[in-house]
Amino acid sequence: MDVKLLRCSGCRVVSYCSKEHQRLDWKAHKAWCKCFQEYTSIGRLECNQGVTDLASMNKDGLAASSFFIRVGGVKIHSPDSQIYGRQPRCSKCFLAAASSSGLNLHTCPRCSGVALCDGCLGENSQKSWSSFHSNIYHCDDHLHSICCLGMVVEHGQPLMIPSMHNCKTLFQPKDWFEYFEKKRNDFTMSPLIGMAPVVQFITDGLSCILTVHHLLPKLTMDNANREKLVLHIVGAASVEQIASKTFPEIARLNPHLKHIEIVLIGPDIDDRGEWGAKDGIDLNSFMYTHEGEELLNTESSVVKSFKGLYHDIFNSSEMTPPDLIAAFNAGISEPSHYVNWRPTLGLIKEMGVPLIITGFNREEVESDTQVLHRLGHSIIVQPTPNPFRGLRPYRDPLPDPDDFYWANACYVCLKG
Repeated sequence: MDVKLLRCSGCRVVSYCSKEHQRLDWKAHKAWCKCFQEYTSIGRLECNQGVTDLASMNKDGLAASSFFIRVGGVKIHSPDSQIYGRQPRCSKCFLAAASSSGLNLHTCPRCSGVALCDGCLGENSQKSWSSFHSNIYHCDDHLHSICCLGMVVEHGQPLMIPSMHNCKTLFQPKDWFEYFEKKRNDFTMSPLIGMAPVVQFITDGLSCILTVHHLLPKLTMDNANREKLVLHIVGAASVEQIASKTFPEIARLNPHLKHIEIVLIGPDIDDRGEWGAKDGIDLNSFMYTHEGEELLNTESSVVKSFKGLYHDIFNSSEMTPPDLIAAFNAGISEPSHYVNWRPTLGLIKEMGVPLIITGFNREEVESDTQVLHRLGHSIIVQPTPNPFRGLRPYRDPLPDPDDFYWANACYVCLKG
C-alpha cells in the first residue's frame, strides 16, 4: 500500500505516515525540531544553499554534530542526528533531495552509489559512470560495497577463514597480492576465491593478524628465529573476538613459532561461554576439519579474553608480559575514547613494549600519533598505508558520497 508521508512543517526533516503518529511523537520530537530549525537557520548546508568543496562539507558535518551536542544535549551518533546528513544528495553540490522541493537526482547507472542533480549533470545524455565518478575505482568501491552487504545478509558476518596448510619456512608476503599468489588454493572456499566480495571478506578477517605479521620484522623482533610470541590486543571487542578464528594464520606463516599467546582485553569483550575459560582457547580449535588440512605445529597456542580496561586488568591479573601490544582501529584521539585510553597508554609507556596502532584512514592514525607523541611515546615506524588493510569498503558516515574507509587502513608503531 502506498502511503504519502507527512513532513514536519517546522523542521522539514522528519516525516510521518499519519497525523496521529506525528502527534504521538511530538513530545520526543519537540526538542529535535527546534535543533533542526536552528541548525538550518544558521546557513550550514541549508537545502537551497549547498557547499562548494568537500573540505567545507566535512567541516560543516562535524559542526553539525557539535551543534546537536550543544543544543540537543545528545550524543554525536544518535540516529536523529544522522537524519539530516544521510539524506540522498548530489555528490557535487551536496544539495539534499529530501529537504529541497523539486530537486531531481540521477544515480550512476553502473553502481547506483552516487547521484547528481540536473544542474551538475548538465547536458550529458549518455549518463555513463564517468559522469558520476572521477575514476572507475570509485565506482568499483560502490559496487563491492553493495556486494559485501549482500554477503552480510547471506552469511551474517565476514568470512573468518584461516588457510589450510602450514608453510615449511617463514613466509613474509609484502602485500595481499603476494599472499594470495601463494595461498589462493589454500582456503576452504577455493572455488569462490576469484570472486571479489569473497576475497574482500577474507582480507577483512585476516587483516589484524597479517598486519602484526607484516610489522614484526620492522620492529626488529627477529621473527625469523622467534619461537615465542605474546601479543596483547587492547581495546578489543567482538570484532577482534570473531577475527580470532583467523589467528592460526600467524602460526601457519611462522612454522618456527612454538608458543603463541594472544590476549584480548577490552570493556566490550564477551567473556561468557568458551571465552570465559580460565586457560583460554587453543588456536587449533579454530581450525576447520577438512580433508588435507593440517593442525598447527605449535607446542602451545592460546587465545585469552579479559573484559575491562587494560590498565585495570593488567595490574590485577596474572598476565604474561607481552612482547607486542596492538590496538586496531583505536580512535585514541577521539575525546570520548581518550578518557579511557590515557591511563592505558601511560602503562604501556612504562612497560616499554612496542605498540601498533591502526586506524580507518591516515588522518585518524596521524591524529592518534600526535596524542601518543605528546604522552612521550617514541615513534618506531611513521604513519604508513597498510598493505594488509581489509579490502572491504565501508561507507564513511560523513555525507561524502565517494568516501570509504577500510579496516586497519593505516598503521603507526611506537614504543614507550
